[in-house]
Amino acid sequence: MTLSGKVAIVTGAGQGIGRAEARALARAGAHVVVNDVGRAADDPSVRTADRVVAEIRAEGGSAEANHSDITSWDGGRELVEQSLARSGALDILVCNAGIVRDRTLSKMDLKEWDDVIRVHLHGHFVPMRFAATHWRERARATGAPVDATVIATSSEAGLWGTFGQANYSAAKAGIIALTQVAAREFAAYGVTANAICPARVPR
Repeated sequence: MTLSGKVAIVTGAGQGIGRAEARALARAGAHVVVNDVGRAADDPSVRTADRVVAEIRAEGGSAEANHSDITSWDGGRELVEQSLARSGALDILVCNAGIVRDRTLSKMDLKEWDDVIRVHLHGHFVPMRFAATHWRERARATGAPVDATVIATSSEAGLWGTFGQANYSAAKAGIIALTQVAAREFAAYGVTANAICPARVPR
């Protein structure tokens, strides 16, 4: 499979699954916008997104970093606008940003609940929303399907719940429902939307 000439965004791409996705897309030929707000654990002066971009370029790929907080309205807009500034296109949106704040229900506080819901659900909805606006306008302007795709990141926890992860499980279940809605709505523009549900993997 070749993705030569395609532009991809991967959120939460500074480590783990997102990093692997960004590198795989770049190896297939896509230009990748690597989004992450994090800093390297071994050197806080280094942004994780910058490190992944360097890895991609060292392998001969094409990538650029984005440090926007995609749980915010402005951050999501900035991310999508950055990808469009390169070629006017956004072909692949991979939503992967997420955090954990594990605690049993009897001990979890509202901040632990809200933080996880915000990063996972806002972090999926906001980039999808601005990407969808672009795709809708492009489809209307050209009168043709856009041929783009969204890949959302849920989890096995979103399918059946995980002990000590009420916040995470609820967020991941919400991502599945959000993606089902996106698939129905985006079909009008020629855009597909699917969610993956991986098991826990090391970061």
